[in-house]
Amino acid sequence: MKATELELRGVKLEDKDGRLYYNGSLDLRGSGIETLPRGLVVEGALILFGTRIKELPADLKVDGMLDLRFTKINVLPAGLKVGGALILSFTKIKVLPDGLEVGGDLWMYGIKIKKLPPDLKVGGEIYRDKQ
Repeated sequence: MKATELELRGVKLEDKDGRLYYNGSLDLRGSGIETLPRGLVVEGALILFGTRIKELPADLKVDGMLDLRFTKINVLPAGLKVGGALILSFTKIKVLPDGLEVGGDLWMYGIKIKKLPPDLKVGGEIYRDKQ
């Protein structure tokens, strides 16, 4: 299997049944990383704050918090499931995808989402600018 950009940067991933697992929280702030591999499962938090990443893999799974603040991401994959908080503040995201599930709080300050999808599931609070 070809090494991923994460592995080339020294991140140890375990291949299980065609998915790449990271055991713990993965903080990529300041890493210069531009892509995440398909099939990535992070068994803790995934912090992408300020990275150059422009899109998330369709099959990404994050068991903890997912922090996307100040990224270039403007679309979330349909059916995204995040076990902890999802922080979208100060991104270019304008629409939440169908099937989004957030186990913790959903943070949406500084973004222009006007409508929440009817099937949105949030286990905590929703924080956003006053409409």
